[in-house]
Amino acid sequence: FSSMYPGDSVLLAANVYDNEGEKLDISLVFSFSNPGVAEIVQNNNQFWLRAIQPGEVELIYSVTGFDLQKLQTVKVLSENDKIQIYFSCKTASENLLPFQWIEVGPTEMNGFVSEREKDYSGLNRLTLFHALVSGLTKSGMNFEFRDDDASSGTLYLYSVEKDEIFTYGWGGKTDPEAFARGWIARLNNSLFLNSFSNVEISNGDTVDLYHIEDITSPWIYSRLLAGKDSATVNEEVELLSST
Repeated sequence: FSSMYPGDSVLLAANVYDNEGEKLDISLVFSFSNPGVAEIVQNNNQFWLRAIQPGEVELIYSVTGFDLQKLQTVKVLSENDKIQIYFSCKTASENLLPFQWIEVGPTEMNGFVSEREKDYSGLNRLTLFHALVSGLTKSGMNFEFRDDDASSGTLYLYSVEKDEIFTYGWGGKTDPEAFARGWIARLNNSLFLNSFSNVEISNGDTVDLYHIEDITSPWIYSRLLAGKDSATVNEEVELLSST
């Protein structure tokens, strides 16, 4: 994790390995900077970081008796703060927005939901809904969310339009078979077809939005990443593939 909100508590845990890659059963020490922003609370043998007020904390993991430590910066956000995430969007045949850093912040969300049945003005934390709206807006595509009975009243991405070509999804509906298509939001390693307004996001998260023609059949998720995000003419760029 790299961000949280005042009042949140996150369990602190870390693994230590020897030179052979074996996990060591060894005690860890947790400390931090800026005590006005957060505090560490011990409950039995567990340690929690509890956010107090907006600001930045440097969390320090160390091992007693060893010259070994790891630092991690954690931001305690206010409701008005913006974050950065890694985002991409594609259909089955076209990359609409290549993987890149985008900025996500609070905004009025009701206007993005067609035939809206719920009120999304009360979202006081950044969610997957905010991430998808920010990414799709940056891609320049027209898009529409819905929250009807296709997904039992939860929020899903209904359509994305480019050059008057619409790509539709139905948020999990599979009957009749023609509706068994959907826009999938992959947040880090978790997949979501709907309920986007209920899933919180953090600074540094990765979100990949892609379309599946038939969600009842198996599919393969793969992506191709470059070692650099820019290059000069005739310069070599390393490409990495993951599935």
